[in-house]
Amino acid sequence: LISIIALFVKKLNRYRIYFQLASIIFFGILSGKFLSIYLFENISLNGIAVMSSFITVFLIGLSILIPLIFNKHFYCYYICPFGGIQTLLGKIPVRKITPKASAVKFLRTMRLLIFVSVLVSIAAGLKLDLTQIEPFTVFIFSSASMTVIIGSLIIFIASIFIKNPWCIYFCPTGQFFDLLKDGVVKRN
Repeated sequence: LISIIALFVKKLNRYRIYFQLASIIFFGILSGKFLSIYLFENISLNGIAVMSSFITVFLIGLSILIPLIFNKHFYCYYICPFGGIQTLLGKIPVRKITPKASAVKFLRTMRLLIFVSVLVSIAAGLKLDLTQIEPFTVFIFSSASMTVIIGSLIIFIASIFIKNPWCIYFCPTGQFFDLLKDGVVKRN
């Protein structure tokens, strides 16, 4: 709730790191609840029990409505535990790398292509293990694959030098939320 208020009260934005730390602990480590392409596919196939998954339904609702109505990011910037870890690691005082504009453009295009490829694969009925495409299962260490663990470690190390590399350049869920936000900008 405080994260929602912080979207509109700029003075609270300086506490964003604390919101993210709370999200890492609550949504990542304690509950293992996070929004992902896997979750969205699972809901589209099986539905969701609103009462037993109230927090998830609430997060999905806010994460979709806030970009659509207010043209602001919510989930990725305040709630995502994986993004929170990257932000925290980015606070380590080392020399940062700023990718060249051409590399940024290429990587952002790759992110869109990853998102579209996942959607096409789902629509075509291909059986992909979507938990391997996004590294969020690293928080559920007992079920995280070695691929996810190693990939997450690489991303976390890169986060020390490059601002949120997963979020900005690869995350299909983040791409979905960006498309919602950008759709509002283009309509206005």
